[in-house]
Amino acid sequence: MKKLNNYISKLNIILLVANLTIFGAIYLSHSGFRSEKNLNYQTNTDEFIKKELGFSEEQYKEYLSLNEKVMKGYKRNEELTCINHYGFLLELSKPEPSLTKLDSISRANGRLHTGLKVFTARHFLNIKSICTQEQEIKFQQLIKEMLQIGACEDCSDPNCPHKTDIQSVK
Repeated sequence: MKKLNNYISKLNIILLVANLTIFGAIYLSHSGFRSEKNLNYQTNTDEFIKKELGFSEEQYKEYLSLNEKVMKGYKRNEELTCINHYGFLLELSKPEPSLTKLDSISRANGRLHTGLKVFTARHFLNIKSICTQEQEIKFQQLIKEMLQIGACEDCSDPNCPHKTDIQSVK
């Protein structure tokens, strides 16, 4: 009986640490966020793309049409991710959380993350599909600059091989 109590105590500690870690991560990731979102961000991005690539009005209208479809996918992905995070925390808060359900939610989050990458790739391919050759060269340069800005920001290795890989992108 003492062994069982010891085992349950250790399990409770592990679950408590997991709960606190997830709560802390969610709190930190949402701290500073307001319920009011800056809706000008997307417009500014669209205008930036138009200006930097020198889109004609016709190209810009096509870009906006293609981008609208992608943004609907992003929004749906964000909604499902929020639902899954809530479901995950709800399951963890139960006295006896189901590992099967937690695993299922974790796998769903992985699929959503993959979907986000697909939407991002589709977005870039849509832009590329309406570019002239000169615009495509400018677009490639923009992508390279974006890679260099965000290169290894999560990596603490000063000799990270990805830094040189990014600089060699043509």
